[in-house]
Amino acid sequence: MNKPLFLYLPGIQIGMIEDIHLQPNQLFHIGSMEWMANVQGVEWFLQKVWPLVKSEIPEVVFHLAGKGLDPNDSRIFQSGVFNHGEVMDAKSFMMNHGICVVPVVAGSGIRMKLIEAMSLGIPCVSTEIGVQRILAQNHVHLEIAGNAMEMANSIVKMLRNDIVTGK
Repeated sequence: MNKPLFLYLPGIQIGMIEDIHLQPNQLFHIGSMEWMANVQGVEWFLQKVWPLVKSEIPEVVFHLAGKGLDPNDSRIFQSGVFNHGEVMDAKSFMMNHGICVVPVVAGSGIRMKLIEAMSLGIPCVSTEIGVQRILAQNHVHLEIAGNAMEMANSIVKMLRNDIVTGK
């Protein structure tokens, strides 16, 4: 009964060994900032979740990238937040910036970057809305948070986990 489950995702090479560099104390979000649900989610994260995470782990950094993201957006200027704007290689960005955060608080549809990050073996934290329509289990495939405090606690727990820190 404990057989591994393999999921085929078109465009992802099966059997490929990825060179993921889980950077300690790093989080990232990548997604189109031309989609209002991503904009609202990132704003919510920066206002409600980021201060809680930062108070627990002051050295944590958050990397943000995506289509239509203005590198000079004043809403993004916060301590420990790096605005990369649009990146040339989303997969490379994801593989080199720590834990994937999907803070979607409104909207519908499937979050393709979440599925892609999970398929690469990157630890992920999402809101309940961010994981809708994805057959994934909380505490098994990723961490799912119902509110800002739950998301902050999940992120802190993951950042302190031996798999991420390398301890």
